[in-house]
Amino acid sequence: MANTDRKIRVLICNKYVLFREGIKCLIEEGSLIEIVGEADTALQAIDQTARLRPDVVLMDLVTPDLSGF
Repeated sequence: MANTDRKIRVLICNKYVLFREGIKCLIEEGSLIEIVGEADTALQAIDQTARLRPDVVLMDLVTPDLSGF
């Protein structure tokens, strides 16, 4: 049986603050998802992923510095 108390840890990477805020409002309230970090560039996302160790990175494919791939 899986542990249902553990939340899925997510890092959001998108250059638009309004988009990140909207995503946080949609998925975090009362769900099994916890937003552990935000980044506006791919390099920031790489750094935060190493530090925060999220389960999932929700990332834009077009970022100002690197490809989202």
